[in-house]
Amino acid sequence: MKRLLLLFVLLLAAGSVARAETLLFSLDGLEKGYFKLDSNPTPDDFSVAQGYTKFTGLTFTDGTGTTVNNYQIIFFNAPDGGSFATVANPFGFFGDQVYGGTEGAPVFAPGVYAGNQGGPTIETLTVSVAPEPSSLIFTLTGLASTAFVAGRRQWALRA
Repeated sequence: MKRLLLLFVLLLAAGSVARAETLLFSLDGLEKGYFKLDSNPTPDDFSVAQGYTKFTGLTFTDGTGTTVNNYQIIFFNAPDGGSFATVANPFGFFGDQVYGGTEGAPVFAPGVYAGNQGGPTIETLTVSVAPEPSSLIFTLTGLASTAFVAGRRQWALRA
């Protein structure tokens, strides 16, 4: 019974971490690294007619741990799929549509998006949920208090 209760608490704690408000965008391929965006980001520039949403001034950490300020990425909305382009690769990578919603209010969902330039996949964009520090503190506090209560009950049974 105690193990079942502990499992329930762990699952509940994991669910609280999944409700983070920050998304982590990881690039792997020609360009390696990551940057973060809010789950409901406001683009710095967008065009409904040309079908793009653009984010500038991002902090990008590359594969070696070097931070690049004023990083820029553009996401395109196309009838036959989407694409994204970076400063290092301005020609872009074509693949699945990365965002939903409108260009002025894009909605990103966690997932893995493969990009190519007319051939095999050469860039992968992974969008995942980045837990916030406050969520982690809340989760750890709950786990610690559960462990304390469980340990205290076992100690009381021994006495």
